[in-house]
Amino acid sequence: HSFDAVPAPQCWGSNPIFRKSIGLSVTKFYRAAKSLSATNPVMLSYLVDYHLLPTHQTRGIVYNPFKSSDQDSFRANGKYFLYLGSLDYRRDGKAYLLAIRKVLEGDSSIRFIFVGTSEEILSKTLKGFSHKNLVVLPFTSDTTGLIADAKCLVDIDINEVGDVNISSKLMKYLSTSKPILCITSENSPSHQMIRVNGLEDVYVNHHDVDVLMPLMLEIDQVNYADNKQVNRNKFKVSHNVNSQVNSLLDLLQC
Repeated sequence: HSFDAVPAPQCWGSNPIFRKSIGLSVTKFYRAAKSLSATNPVMLSYLVDYHLLPTHQTRGIVYNPFKSSDQDSFRANGKYFLYLGSLDYRRDGKAYLLAIRKVLEGDSSIRFIFVGTSEEILSKTLKGFSHKNLVVLPFTSDTTGLIADAKCLVDIDINEVGDVNISSKLMKYLSTSKPILCITSENSPSHQMIRVNGLEDVYVNHHDVDVLMPLMLEIDQVNYADNKQVNRNKFKVSHNVNSQVNSLLDLLQC
């Protein structure tokens, strides 16, 4: 099973010689496998093509699952847009940050909270702009309360064509009843999963500042006083731990 693509796609900027070396070191294991699974269809296709894998392998998708305890983290009247984690190493938050600046310069009352994000990166991108409604908190492993009180959960992907990953953070967010803002490249694995599953309460933006600013204002105006507007029950059932264990067992029995 591949939790990550090995080697990483070229769009992640790895040294070509190092990337080729990593690929050669694992190809024999991929080719020797009876069964192969990956966390999304795009990653699986990438691995098959890169390593020139034999056609007799059984192959399937085992998504990064969420636990039942992750689900339904919800409190009425969410207070802020929440981003968890770093914005380093190709995870491009520039569009989101510039859109935040435009929103706050327009005297909006929306609050934006970053957790575990480098203040240096924010300051550099925003050219020293600061605002009382733009808050950076230290990293914490206990994010349950922060997620429960959020108005919208924000996930940001690499801004490159050719990515093959769906972040585990997005999967965790999808286990909740919160609106999600997914900033990703067009037709990325995240974008495809959202589209195929009809997740209309996940707002997708392709790193476009001009579209992102009014989109955030629109999300802020939607009344999510209860979780009736966000219905992911079908998705939750098909992507929880039990469902993914069954997918893995089916693959192993082939």
